[in-house]
Amino acid sequence: MSDKYIPITVDGNYPVKIPNKNISKVAVYLSGTFGTATAVLSYADPDNNMIPLTDGAILSGEQALIKPGATMPIYLVVAGSDGTTNIHMKSSVLG
Repeated sequence: MSDKYIPITVDGNYPVKIPNKNISKVAVYLSGTFGTATAVLSYADPDNNMIPLTDGAILSGEQALIKPGATMPIYLVVAGSDGTTNIHMKSSVLG
């Protein structure tokens, strides 16, 4: 798992670091300034469309617990960023 926070200042699909397929739970932490941005945990469908996870919205200072599928990459989708957006993401294995 990442020991550093991933800085996010622009819109994009940011992969959540999951070290291997045998992880059952991962916590995703966000901090910083959102400005006008929103952040939603999502997965990519076969056409590469980002599909939000149920209750995938996450705010600064919050953590989200996800149970990744064996072959399903998870992304933090950031949209609506502005010049003040300065988000930091970190993920940690829980089990």
